[in-house]
Amino acid sequence: MALETLSDMVVITDTSGRIVYVNPAFTEVTGYSAAEAVGGTPQLLSSGLQDRDFYRELWDTVLRGEIWRGELVNKRRDGTLYTDEMVITPLRDDAGEISHFLAVKRAIGQTLGAVADSSPTGIAHLGRDGSLVYANATLERLFDATYDELVGDRWLTQLDDEDTAEVAGHLSLEPDPDRPGPTIRLPSGRHGALRTAPLTGRDDTELGVVVTIEDVTDAIAASELAANRERFAYAIVDALQDPTLVVDNEARPLHANAAYEALLDLVGDETSPGGLVTGWPDEFGARSLDGLVQRVLDPAVAHDPEEIELAAMTDDGMRWWLVRAAELTAAQGAVITWTDITRRKHEELRLAHRADHDDLTGLVRRDAAMAWLEDTLPEVPVGLVYLDLDGFKAINDELGHAAGDELLLTVSRRLSRTVRSSDLAARLGGDEFLLLVRDARDPRQLDELIARVRDSVERPIRLSVGSARVGLSAGTAIAAPGDDPTAVLATADQRMYADKHTRRAPD
Repeated sequence: MALETLSDMVVITDTSGRIVYVNPAFTEVTGYSAAEAVGGTPQLLSSGLQDRDFYRELWDTVLRGEIWRGELVNKRRDGTLYTDEMVITPLRDDAGEISHFLAVKRAIGQTLGAVADSSPTGIAHLGRDGSLVYANATLERLFDATYDELVGDRWLTQLDDEDTAEVAGHLSLEPDPDRPGPTIRLPSGRHGALRTAPLTGRDDTELGVVVTIEDVTDAIAASELAANRERFAYAIVDALQDPTLVVDNEARPLHANAAYEALLDLVGDETSPGGLVTGWPDEFGARSLDGLVQRVLDPAVAHDPEEIELAAMTDDGMRWWLVRAAELTAAQGAVITWTDITRRKHEELRLAHRADHDDLTGLVRRDAAMAWLEDTLPEVPVGLVYLDLDGFKAINDELGHAAGDELLLTVSRRLSRTVRSSDLAARLGGDEFLLLVRDARDPRQLDELIARVRDSVERPIRLSVGSARVGLSAGTAIAAPGDDPTAVLATADQRMYADKHTRRAPD
């Protein structure tokens, strides 16, 4: 505990040079954390400015059991250089064998008392009878008393009765630095957190107890401030219009605002906010949402806020939400918000439909038709009926493009009524169309479809400038699973032109 408070850097290695301990001062000066240093060697600080003879002399000295003193230039984690005044002392085990090396960098000439006096932690040595025999300067400041006023049992009399009883109770226990002691009100007006540790000699002789009192006044004030901020933050959450949920680092709900509870009612959830992350309504994409939250809560990864889109069927129809999850400070949890994007999704769907569908006729475009064909082919064979209007160019030339558009629109409607709901009608461009027939296995099935289409399309069509009639040339092909859709479409196209030539039909 004393080493942790030293302002000097302390490094302990085993006899092979592997680092087993560094104190906080080491981290502050070098920039290397304990986790980065422990297990490595002091080589991580090497600047390269000392030659091999320098290190050979150093190791020869300490391996002989002698203390090495000297200066060397080292390099911090950020690459900057600094000079160390270092003393390396061999440490021996009970058998007298060298077991470790203790390196203290700079100010090694200070006495232990001077080091303890510089500690921000109050340090006292209690004898085996519990009486105070040593107090550092920090402890004197915390008690606002001199050593003479604290020696023996006097230090306990400085506390109020309640704190005295708590401290006495803690001292009656076996000293354990890992066991938190009471937080007491000190005579100086500060608050101190007390801990105890056994003090033993090299021969395991019990020398008493080390008592440390850490000034936690600022920490208590910070905790109270954090509590006030938490209450303020929850008040803000409650005022938000977007449904908002706060969870801890195990995804357990901590706080839900009224908008969130209204959301649960909207999607028909019967559970209370106590089981939200693990019990979402089925319509709400529980698996996707759970994955989102777990990714944000992963302590091994620093996360930016993540988001997904979720949909649920409600009494008002399909609704969409953009769900965002953001990690809270120090990975203590996450805040999850739902933003209603239903209007935006409707617009996106409208634009997507427009991108895939012909503006004039409403039929799907070529690319969308080929995508449908590629998606369907692995499951069942698909029949292709390639259609081209006969005489359409003459109508365009004689009656105008507006009349031609009217005719194309009427033809498209007739085609859509002719095919089954499981099939697809597409406009490839101009006056060319394509019918995709799901699960077509017999060419005669496509011939029968062409006959029905011709009967429908070749009837007179009423236009705003009169009426007109067109013919129809057709070519068919059947695409089996594994076939190249583009090649099969080309075959149907060729057969359509052969049919047009046979019929001697105009373009």
